[in-house]
Formats: sequence, C-alpha cells, structure tokens
Amino acid sequence: MEQEPESRGGRLMVWIVGVMGVLIVVGFAILLVEIGRRIFTPKPGAPEPALVTPAPPSRAFGQAEVRIPEGARIESLTASGDRMVAHVRTREGASLGYVIDTATGTLLGVVRFPDTK
Repeated sequence: MEQEPESRGGRLMVWIVGVMGVLIVVGFAILLVEIGRRIFTPKPGAPEPALVTPAPPSRAFGQAEVRIPEGARIESLTASGDRMVAHVRTREGASLGYVIDTATGTLLGVVRFPDTK
C-alpha cells in the first residue's frame, strides 16, 4: 500500500500550525523578559534612596513652659521629626493638640478638635 502524497491544503495547515507555535513561544519569552525588566528596573522619576545620616545633636533649650487650661490633663505625647504634639483633654471634655517645636521648646500652635456629640 502506497501512501498518498500530502495534499497542498494539509501541508499549508502544518506550516501554519508550526508558525503559530513559534509565535506563542516567542511571545511567552518576550512576556517573561518584560516582567523581569519591570521587577528589577527602578521606575523612572523615582527618587534614589537617600542615605540616612544621623541628625546633629540639637542644642538644649533649657526649661520650656507651655501653659494648658486649668483642670486640663495631657493624655498623650507624640514626637515626629522636630515636632511634638501634646494631646490635651480639658475639664469640659474638649480635645486640643498642642504643637511644640522640639528644637526650641516653643509652642507653634494649638489645634482644637470640636466635640461632635
């Protein structure tokens, strides 16, 4: 029994399927390379990480006096950078934030949080 030669349409189909297979492999390789590039390349415009240098020791300002309303109590102190915030609760229940410069000990301002009852 002799094999019949492949028809022209069959050879064309094998060639098309082969080309499509190659395109899938090439596309997958390009996708993996692009994902790797995005992972290991810093974003354009992103600042370079700065080296952290210790701040010079601040000069002592001695004793600073910040007056709070009579009967009020300090509920918490939070420091960040060169600022400190004292959360103060008045006798009437109002909440105040005293912003203090830690380098000089001066009161920069008072933030009043209105009661929302």
